[in-house]
Amino acid sequence: MRKAGRNDPCPCGSGKKYKRCCLDRDRSGPATTPGERASALARLTHFAEEMLGVEEDVAHEEFYGSWEDRVDELDDQWIQTSEATFDMWFLFDRRLDDGQRVVDLFLADDPPLDAGERAHLERLRGTAMRLYEVVDLSPGASVDLRDVLTGARVQVHERLGSRSLTRHVHVAARVVDRGPSGRPEIEAGFFQIPELIWPSVVSQLADYRADHRRERPEAEEVEFLEEMAPFFHQAWMTCLFEPPVPDLKNSDGDDLLLTRMRFDVIDRAGLEGALDGSGDFERDDDGRAVWHWSSGPNRRGEEIALGLIRIDGDTLSVECNSAQRAERARAMLEALARNAVRHRSTMHENLAVTLREQIRAGGPGRPRPGGPPATDGDEEIPRELQEAMVLDHLGRHYRGWIDEPVPALQDRTPRDA
Repeated sequence: MRKAGRNDPCPCGSGKKYKRCCLDRDRSGPATTPGERASALARLTHFAEEMLGVEEDVAHEEFYGSWEDRVDELDDQWIQTSEATFDMWFLFDRRLDDGQRVVDLFLADDPPLDAGERAHLERLRGTAMRLYEVVDLSPGASVDLRDVLTGARVQVHERLGSRSLTRHVHVAARVVDRGPSGRPEIEAGFFQIPELIWPSVVSQLADYRADHRRERPEAEEVEFLEEMAPFFHQAWMTCLFEPPVPDLKNSDGDDLLLTRMRFDVIDRAGLEGALDGSGDFERDDDGRAVWHWSSGPNRRGEEIALGLIRIDGDTLSVECNSAQRAERARAMLEALARNAVRHRSTMHENLAVTLREQIRAGGPGRPRPGGPPATDGDEEIPRELQEAMVLDHLGRHYRGWIDEPVPALQDRTPRDA
């Protein structure tokens, strides 16, 4: 078969010309098999442990900072992601006292490596962890990434991650231009940056980049990025140990605390009559046994929802978004219905605590920190730490609250936001 010419269609089927697609990758040395990749990294790691054990301990403390003693609190997969990120940084990025990297020292000794092993280490020598936005994906096949700093795009071969990531999420990742697939691939140790902290991460990264350019105007971009893996990792670890769950309050200034009260219904007909005759509660338009508790209009002329009441068989339930409102609702009901109801229980759910526990435990709906699911069959949806998410949660499960203005959203309602 004739070798593809520079202007021929690329044999990979991308539709691009060969010179604009795979030519450079085909020139970058022999292909690497999965086994050669694993053995090359294993040999390099063994070299570092044998020759640079003290230096590695210093680097580990430098990389983890205040979180070093708390890593064991994480589940096993998150520990693996964290340690893989450290290993790649220590082996391929961090400069030793003489200015060289671990991989430089290892290859300078001319170790007995196969051609594929050596080629993979040489390719990794030119990589660094970068910030990317997921702009497109083909589930089970590939992910299209856009470099946040440069705008450059790359399509990486990624089978599992392409099934768990979604468009427009952001990840910190190291991409090698030619993996065992023959195409760009994500190397070990990549993780998603939560959207709530994304703007501050990008802002700080831009500041670091500007400082680096002022101090070293002749340096290449990759030299700056070699120093950034600890910064990305610290941001991610902070979200695991101290998730930035917003401090949300309702329009009364009360902390948002989902409160559910249950009452035994003694006289349903009398209770419904009392609720219908009250000026404080308004029955649903469809005639169901559901009443809305609202206050006067806000600055926009919209009614402020205070709670929801419903009767189901011999149980009356009341749902409010603060303990204070729940107590007011109970006093009003007991005064209004008198002997028609009897209080049974009150339950509280602190959203901030619940979300923190779910985030740290890898709760339902949250992607595993490395991106790919544990098995091919998982279809997980990323949980993003945003005020909008919390308020949307309220709106879905507690009818009527979606139109209440919230100070954390500059007095806009969740629906407007």
